[in-house]
Amino acid sequence: MKISKYVHKFNINETVVALYHSLTIECVFFNINELNNILYNGEGDDYIYLKEHYFIVEQDSDDLPIYHKALALIEKPTLANTYILTSENCNFACTYCFLSKLTQKQYCNKNMSIEVADATIKLLQREYKNKPNKYEKYISFFGGEPLLNFQIIKYIVDKISLLVQKKEFPNDVKFGMVTNASLLTEDIIKYCISKDIEIGISFDIIEEASSKRITKNGKNTFNIVKEKISLCQKLGAEFSISTTVTNEILSNYVKVVDKIIQLNPPSISLNMLIPDKGADFDHSYYNEYADFLIYAYSRLREFGIYEDRIMRKIKAFANQSLYYNDCCATGGNQFVITHNGKIGICHAFLNTEEFFNASVFDEDMSLSTNRDSLLWSQITPLKKTQCLECECLGICGGGCAYVANNTNGSIDATDEGFCIVTKKILRWMINDLYKTMQI
Repeated sequence: MKISKYVHKFNINETVVALYHSLTIECVFFNINELNNILYNGEGDDYIYLKEHYFIVEQDSDDLPIYHKALALIEKPTLANTYILTSENCNFACTYCFLSKLTQKQYCNKNMSIEVADATIKLLQREYKNKPNKYEKYISFFGGEPLLNFQIIKYIVDKISLLVQKKEFPNDVKFGMVTNASLLTEDIIKYCISKDIEIGISFDIIEEASSKRITKNGKNTFNIVKEKISLCQKLGAEFSISTTVTNEILSNYVKVVDKIIQLNPPSISLNMLIPDKGADFDHSYYNEYADFLIYAYSRLREFGIYEDRIMRKIKAFANQSLYYNDCCATGGNQFVITHNGKIGICHAFLNTEEFFNASVFDEDMSLSTNRDSLLWSQITPLKKTQCLECECLGICGGGCAYVANNTNGSIDATDEGFCIVTKKILRWMINDLYKTMQI
């Protein structure tokens, strides 16, 4: 008998070792000497447990059934999230924005029309009709800055609301909007409240980190956004915060978390920088980012504030459920609809419009048959040879396909920065579990 190739050892301290199975997401702890005796003698209740739970095998082929079972759970594309770009214009010129090449282009009209909006709604009706869907259904208004074309947001939401009343559209669709908040008004916020539209606000949290988040004329936006957040709080609007974690954030991490606690959003997403194509790989950034994420989560959980990035891993670990994809795109479960009706998979590719090969005006368009959706649905660590022996195989999700493409030349390649972050988080979760068990 030998330890399965999917089982990884983590030394907790000088006397305790954790065995972690990367496919069953199960973790067990043993005294090191006792574990050696169990494996050497090949008997006892603990030995039987390890064998029955695939921690130990007689030969490598014994791992195949559990691996094939995991592969069999990979599903065909099913629509979960739709990004609707009501405008590809933006009134900001943030220097770290991964869509800056798109939003700062100078051509006339980059606002969605009623014609495209109607075709989008019809597409969604067809996609949802008579198709079982275990996923929550989200429609997210995006840009650019979506509020530059608020009338189309209102048009789409109002029309879908009427269709829901007529039972011609699913009644469990949730609306959201990702905005820089600068154009929020009392009327817009009240409308969002009335229609249960969650407002996602991009914000740098502290003024020291806001120098890269500027208007087109170079004006700092920190106080503008801060005032709009206060207005949301005053009116009782549900909002989340999205923060790009720059080096300035990392240098002020304690202050950043203090400010998040003061703002008290229900949730926050602390997002990694997306490197430009050909940029040098910065190991130190990803290590510091992982440390910051763990620190932020450890403090924010005391106040009931949900940090999205790390919670994806914690849910998979705690529920012992395989996490195949880290976003709806790498799962083929997403539409991105441009202002002129093109349909793509990942909004990060809007700069080049790669993987934008369909249109809302194509009445035969379906996620389940679209070639790009089918291609992206197979992007998972479980199908990457380079990932199979990694301890993070079952909780990783594979990171960002756009970053993998930028840094390693393929959407199916490795997002190396994400690997660094996920490995650190896994080690922390295992140690945190052990500490919890000792209480």
